Amino acid sequence: GRPGRDNSLSGAPDRVLLLAAPVPFVGLIANHCWFLIVRGDTQDRWEVWQKRSAGGSAWGYLHRNLLPPFADVGAGRVRQLATFCGDEAADLAERIETSPSRYPKCDRYFLWPGPNSNTWVAWVLEDAAVMGSKALG
Repeated sequence: GRPGRDNSLSGAPDRVLLLAAPVPFVGLIANHCWFLIVRGDTQDRWEVWQKRSAGGSAWGYLHRNLLPPFADVGAGRVRQLATFCGDEAADLAERIETSPSRYPKCDRYFLWPGPNSNTWVAWVLEDAAVMGSKALG
C-alpha cells in the first residue's frame, strides 16, 4: 500500500460524513469537526486531537478511531454538517486515509489560531465554507 495508508482500509466508501460538536467552555463560538468514513458496517473516525498519540491509531495529533464514531467532545450536540457519496466520498476517503503521510501539520497543534482539528478538515476538503463559521482554526 501507500506510505501512511493502512492496508486494511480498502474499497470505495459508502459515504463520508462531516460531523461537528461544540468544544467545552467555548462551544458558543467554536466547534470540533471530524470525518467518519463508512464502509458497510465499518465506521472509521478521523480527526486531529489536542494531544499527540492519545489513542486509536495516531500520527502525531492526527488520529483514527480515538473516540467512538458519534461521540461528542465533552459538550454534547453532535451534528452532521455534510454527507458525501459516490466519487466525492471516494476522493475524500483517499485524501483522509493518506493524511498521515501528506498532511504537513501532523506534528503541530495550537488551539488558537491553529493548526487544530478544523485546520486539518479544511485541508482535506480544500474548502472550509462547508464547516460553518464556528470551525475556528
